Amino acid sequence: MMVMNFFYKWITILLLWNNSHAFQSPAPFLHRGRFAALRLDMSSSPSTVRVNEEVESTPQLLASIWNMINVAIHDLDRNEQLSTIYPKLDLKKPGYLNCIVNHLNACKDVCYNFGINCAVVPYLMDDHGNEVDSTRENLSTCVVAGFTVKSYAGLYADGGADSADSAGSYEFGYDPMWAEDEDEWELDPALLEGDDDDDAYFEHHVPDGDDEIYDVTKTWVSKMMSDMGVCPFTNGAEMAGLPMGKVFYEVERTNLVETLYEKYWNEVVRVEDNNERDLSTTLLICPNYAIQNVEMFENFSNTLTQPLEPLKVEDLLQLVFFHPAWTFRDGSERAGPMAAANYARRSPWPMINILRTKQVRTAQKGIPTGLVYQQNEKTLDKVGSEELEGMLRNRDWSKLENFTVNRKDYEALRVAQDLQAGNSSDNNLAFDPISAGK
Repeated sequence: MMVMNFFYKWITILLLWNNSHAFQSPAPFLHRGRFAALRLDMSSSPSTVRVNEEVESTPQLLASIWNMINVAIHDLDRNEQLSTIYPKLDLKKPGYLNCIVNHLNACKDVCYNFGINCAVVPYLMDDHGNEVDSTRENLSTCVVAGFTVKSYAGLYADGGADSADSAGSYEFGYDPMWAEDEDEWELDPALLEGDDDDDAYFEHHVPDGDDEIYDVTKTWVSKMMSDMGVCPFTNGAEMAGLPMGKVFYEVERTNLVETLYEKYWNEVVRVEDNNERDLSTTLLICPNYAIQNVEMFENFSNTLTQPLEPLKVEDLLQLVFFHPAWTFRDGSERAGPMAAANYARRSPWPMINILRTKQVRTAQKGIPTGLVYQQNEKTLDKVGSEELEGMLRNRDWSKLENFTVNRKDYEALRVAQDLQAGNSSDNNLAFDPISAGK
């Protein structure tokens, strides 16, 4: 009954919020699952408020929010909270907060802690710059000045049907459908036996040192993307784009998705803060995240592409994703896990390629839709999927010396070379970076 009273209280607050002339309010950030009806009572929590005058863009805001979320996960005790005010960012733009909320809500579905052990709500202030308790009756004169993150770490540590000890190990209440005899859950070793054929599960080893990850990645870019012409606008491992600029490589070792979100938005900020000559494109390498689970990586990738248009970040960047098990899903006969064309997007480890939208649109003026994909398909078919898979598993592309393409023999590569050399084309043909297999 108390939980339902809290829920109805939140509904009342939201109605008052949405009827306000001061701003368009988002729905609150609420916990998933069994927490979904709980009101976030911030009034009695130990609180820290900070002012961030450096945040002036959406990427900077999201980098800051994810930083707060990670602080809550790693540093805050239960019921502690952290608030950040952004005086240089206009949070009152119609629909803007809703877009931020929609992005974070989508991220909850792939997060380990956010939405369960911590939550985020708007930070409210009145006309005099004072913090406002969101439980008060009249919110019509309030404005959203920032965000608050609250920790719910160890929420069940006090007991209950399901409870956790101090180490975070859970003891669940009685379940009549769960076998009490542990022997019933032993796995028959015979079920694990199988033939050691080419279709056997392959475990991707991740090197201990970042230097090896950088070296392998750059070799892959040089041999596959550049020498094979898979990406027409890549010239060796260090230069790419239109106009030509430097490729920036960054390794993020985490397997915690919340940390990866923060790192990703910080890399977007880096692109935002640098000119295209100094930083043309970024490869964010994530060797420890979902390397054995391409579906998990795709779900994560979708949460990054989702906010590009509504938050108008697409004017700055476009994204392409790479994974050791990536498979094109274009509905044509060429699609499928065994197609050689898939190796245009199969990399030694999961990676996020941050491209500049301006450069992609410039390229759209010169190369027909699908032409690069078709040429990649022909080029990679000559090598063969078995040979390409062997190179990927061994992380050795030395055999490609015999397959290096002559850019003058391929229309898309020739056009790209001319554009990079400053020989502009009057063609107004579309270029699809996804079809291109970049």
